Amino acid sequence: LQDSVNGVLSFPDTIQNQVTTSLSTFAGSVANKNAILAYQKQFYVDTKKLIADDNISAFVIQGNLDQSRFERVQEILSSHQINFSIVVKNAKVDGLELKANNALVVPADQAQYRLIRSLFSERQRFTDNTFYDVSNWNLPLAFNLNYSSLSKSEMRKLSTEKFVERKIAKTTLTANVYAYAFEWHDYNAPALLQYLLSNEVQVRAAGADFRAQVAAAGSIESRDFAKGTIVIPMALNQPANLLDLLSMQAKKLNINLYNVTSGLTSRGIDLGSSQFAPVTLPKVLLIGGKGTSEYEVGEIWHYFDTRLGLPATLLDLSDLNDRDISEYTHIVFASGTYTSVNDDTAAGIKEWVKKGGILIGQKSALRWFSNKKWIDNEVIAKSKVDDAFSTEGLFFGDKDALAAKKLIAGSVYRADVDLSHPLMFSFEDNDLPLFKTSNMIMKPSNDSFNEVATYQNEPLVAGYTADELQQLIGKTAAIVAKPLGKGVVIGFVDNIHFRGYWNGTSKLMANSLYMSPLIK
Repeated sequence: LQDSVNGVLSFPDTIQNQVTTSLSTFAGSVANKNAILAYQKQFYVDTKKLIADDNISAFVIQGNLDQSRFERVQEILSSHQINFSIVVKNAKVDGLELKANNALVVPADQAQYRLIRSLFSERQRFTDNTFYDVSNWNLPLAFNLNYSSLSKSEMRKLSTEKFVERKIAKTTLTANVYAYAFEWHDYNAPALLQYLLSNEVQVRAAGADFRAQVAAAGSIESRDFAKGTIVIPMALNQPANLLDLLSMQAKKLNINLYNVTSGLTSRGIDLGSSQFAPVTLPKVLLIGGKGTSEYEVGEIWHYFDTRLGLPATLLDLSDLNDRDISEYTHIVFASGTYTSVNDDTAAGIKEWVKKGGILIGQKSALRWFSNKKWIDNEVIAKSKVDDAFSTEGLFFGDKDALAAKKLIAGSVYRADVDLSHPLMFSFEDNDLPLFKTSNMIMKPSNDSFNEVATYQNEPLVAGYTADELQQLIGKTAAIVAKPLGKGVVIGFVDNIHFRGYWNGTSKLMANSLYMSPLIK
């Protein structure tokens, strides 16, 4: 039983209400059949007119080095019956360098026109600016892919085809080489690394770019590798079935493998350099339960489980004070209220970090991190956010509208990032779209080396946010990473896994797990 404003409510009554609502919806639909069919017909008539009046004929999405993420965008479009074609010849449109077979065009003139316009929307103002949920679902921004609208003349200049065969990764391995390597660009690269680590493969992560000799098709050639590349040196003690493990999983995940023939490089760091950091199997503790955001905890767990194949331990916050954390390499705190964590436990967490632990916090968890001095950034008090909004001339009836105006319920912000930082390995652009779902604001610290990402001066890209909040957020911290002893404290002001959809930032968590040995 549960008390409600309408009296005591039982669970059977709740079920009955749901069933009644469902049946009444069916009955209402049947009774209004003609009106609904007429509305549906008129909807498509109106859509045709909107298409004819629109000066945008299509949208183009530019792929990058992450083939899996680009393919995922195609899967989403197909699942919504949105027609698109692949660019098959190199071209340049609105500053975008389109590579053959790595860009797609979505024509506006199709049945799903209205959905398409929504998926590419950068709208920031609405008839009603009150939002309690997401105000933007821009698809390429969610996947951190560059895009542009196309006029009819621009669209006609592009050579496209409806179907292009998938690029199949090269996974053939040669025996008796110095090392094997795979790059970190692909969305699935962390899953391959996690699989190898779980099978006791010893690996190294590159802290800088390098050029190495690789065996390919019976010849030796030079190849450039980016920082974050994973190298598997054969001089180390490796499993007897390493080649089978590596080639089988790389083929499954469609990740290119490279046979490196020498530890000496013609550019950048040598493979024996100290800038190649050992990466060990992460043992992750994820804090959940009462006092934490069940949505964010679920999103993080979903990423670990379904994208990385990582079996994280989920611990109830109420049990943290009695838990020995020494066996874990990483601890993750989602949004929550952590006042129940006693002083001894907090001190123990700090010592655990100093001994080499990686502490990761998201959104409101950073307020706790800041209060404990685990990061050098100050989180702005909620009262200062309130002070940014004038109440002059408002009445009691305006109170709810003002409260709603102070919210950020799902908008896209852009931050400038430090691509040299290990948390940003595999990211290609100097700016990053972030999905903001709260008005929490964190000031930058005095140590620029700890500031991985900073919101741009005019950060809003899409969705609604009040002008007062935009001004407060500009040039504040978005991502921080503070070395503490032998460990690191990492903080994300925004939700980097929002509903398992915002794929463009989820790699930040993988970098927190596997690239953290390079943060010093």
